[in-house]
Amino acid sequence: FFFFFFEIFKHYSVTLSLGTTFRPATVCDSLYKLMMAELRTMGKLVERALNYGVSVMVEGLGHASIDSIPTHIKIAKKLCFNVPYRVLPMAIDTGLGFDHISGAIAAAVAIANGADAITCMSRAEHIGLPTLADMEEAIICGKIAAKSGELVKLKDFSKEYQISRTRWNNGCKGDWQSSVNPEQAKKALMAYNRFDDQII
Repeated sequence: FFFFFFEIFKHYSVTLSLGTTFRPATVCDSLYKLMMAELRTMGKLVERALNYGVSVMVEGLGHASIDSIPTHIKIAKKLCFNVPYRVLPMAIDTGLGFDHISGAIAAAVAIANGADAITCMSRAEHIGLPTLADMEEAIICGKIAAKSGELVKLKDFSKEYQISRTRWNNGCKGDWQSSVNPEQAKKALMAYNRFDDQII
């Protein structure tokens, strides 16, 4: 039965994405035994897919206090043969209306400790449907979180050095081209310069 589907996936270069059932919905959830059982099952499914030559990724951790994230990710990566691991993290539940910040904090910790992909959270995550502006803000927060985690993993400080050099020459204004979101950084820099001119 599985052989038939795996052959189709392999033929069309489909990546199998394994989703979680026991992903914590609050930081208070104590589903550790269920989560570990599910991870072991996912590990078996991952192994089966890899043996058939099918690419696979795993969806993982949700709401979790930041001290628990590193251990969980390391266990998940080990049990699932180090395939790409995606998280949908929230650091606290009480950031209602500011879940883009809570999500970014947890995502940065997750990336730094081995997660390979994140889901961006908008400020409307638990209060309603996001607007286009909410989604843009969520993506920017996600990019900052990913960059923060990647600094730990990849040790690529090239753009940070560029910002630092520009700040040395121009004060605190920095180099908007090295920003995570250059367009918005340029707008902010221009607005600041206008305000600065008025003061002078």
